[in-house]
Amino acid sequence: MLLATLFRTSRLLFLAALASGCGAMTAPLNIGPIEQPATQWSADSPAWSPDGSHIAYSRYVRGSPSTTGIWIVDTAGVVGPQVLRGEWHKTDWSRDGTRLSTSAGNTGIYLVRSTGDGLHAITTKGSRPRWSPTGNELAFQRFDTTGTGSIWIVSDDGTRLRSLGPTGIESWRDPDWSPDGTRLVHVRQSSPQNGGAIFLMDTTGHGEQRLTPDDGYMDPAWSPDGQWIAYVRSPGSILLIKPNGTEAHYLTDGELPSWSPDSRRIVFSQYNWNGFGSLFAIDIATLRIRPITQ
Repeated sequence: MLLATLFRTSRLLFLAALASGCGAMTAPLNIGPIEQPATQWSADSPAWSPDGSHIAYSRYVRGSPSTTGIWIVDTAGVVGPQVLRGEWHKTDWSRDGTRLSTSAGNTGIYLVRSTGDGLHAITTKGSRPRWSPTGNELAFQRFDTTGTGSIWIVSDDGTRLRSLGPTGIESWRDPDWSPDGTRLVHVRQSSPQNGGAIFLMDTTGHGEQRLTPDDGYMDPAWSPDGQWIAYVRSPGSILLIKPNGTEAHYLTDGELPSWSPDSRRIVFSQYNWNGFGSLFAIDIATLRIRPITQ
């Protein structure tokens, strides 16, 4: 939601900040910002379907609450059905492609069929749900009254709810699963004054591994082939890093990355000067960017 000049400045600040941190940093690529239309509607929180054919996303339309909600678009940009009405965010697909998980604020984790029916809650608190590779569990974040975040796991029927931590003033958020289901990439914030850092841990909350310094990182997403983790540095730069903490580098301007099932592309949101977002997809090998929503 920033001016183009701020996006360019953020790249330079990122290089200076990460030079002394974890992972080797390569020079940024001058491929943004992307041309943005002055729309009165916004698309964000994209999630690529398991078969690679569709993308679910959240749409907000100014002055039109009936068309605000979760929508599905194919990869050619043809908009399909509206799944849900309302301000839902952080959608993810079940591994068989038949259901979506979503949330509205910190009010709970909901499941709905991709056809739009069968909406029901499986928790009373939490947000940003992510399906496990086995398809029968979801990891999500939950914030207490002080704003401290913790990471939880729940079965898709609402049972076996459990917290992974943390304790004290540290805050954990933004979980995503490794492709083999044994680890979670996530953000840790050691105090309200420090920026978030990218960490790995096992699904019991132990075996931590730091990937980045504390520098305002968020929204990590593990590639399906396990080779890369995409993440965001505020304000609005998407980066890639290996799961061992090496080869960190800038990819493009944007937020909320979601991988294609073949790990070759990332769909992401980018915001124009008035705060309205559009969806774009970038090819990881060629760096070619194309719009998904107009």
